[in-house]
Amino acid sequence: MPVTPNCKTAHALRRHLSPCATAIALALACSLAPTLALSQTAAADPAASRFAAAMQHYETNHWPQAYAAMAALADQGHPEAQRVALLMWHHGRALYGTSFSATAAQRQRWAQGQRPQAAMP
Repeated sequence: MPVTPNCKTAHALRRHLSPCATAIALALACSLAPTLALSQTAAADPAASRFAAAMQHYETNHWPQAYAAMAALADQGHPEAQRVALLMWHHGRALYGTSFSATAAQRQRWAQGQRPQAAMP
């Protein structure tokens, strides 16, 4: 399989992970490739800029910073950030060597692609 620039991280992790974890990391990293290209074209949008910064943390293996930024965007209803944050939460220990926290309500909203509901007055 040829290595694209967006899949380098997963291929580098291959030396340190089990075959199953390597397959998950490779699939996740490669599935983010279209997201990276899209985020680079939407620099004028503040949410897109924050997502691009979060992806930069992800691509440079700064997992806690990446997750914090993704979770914040996911809580605001950013669909791609919801997907990535949920995957990072789910595979945290196996792929990133750490567990990430999210409440059950957050995970449910992220899985359903919803924004948090405003408090009723």
